[in-house]
Amino acid sequence: MNQYFPSDNPNFDDMLQAGRVALQAGKPELAHDIWREAAKMQPYDERVWLALLDVLTADSDKLVCLRNIVSINPMNVQAQRQLNALEARTERVAEQEIEDAHQETMWRIRRRQLLSRSILLGLAIGLSGLLFALLVLVIQQLT
Repeated sequence: MNQYFPSDNPNFDDMLQAGRVALQAGKPELAHDIWREAAKMQPYDERVWLALLDVLTADSDKLVCLRNIVSINPMNVQAQRQLNALEARTERVAEQEIEDAHQETMWRIRRRQLLSRSILLGLAIGLSGLLFALLVLVIQQLT
């Protein structure tokens, strides 16, 4: 990591620049690690969150970044739009997951009901067969 820093004790701006260099060198994971360290140094600097946004892939991480950006700078219209869109998409995904879980639960209930009815029908048919056989035996005994 030292090859990206101009000194052994990098300041916040050095960290931002080192992350940019790492990203340009095709090392987004390293850029991510550097910018996370920079975020620990200056958590209220919008630039670090904007930089992190470029290397994050998970929506949950992007939500945190965008919320931080909008919290620091409520006038950042682009970040607010991205946040609104991501929250709406996240909400739709959550609603779909709930609907899918509900459908799966209903299908399991239907399968159990069908199985229960099948077992009861099988028992009823089996008992009626036994009763019919007993009736035939009784009739044969009487004749």
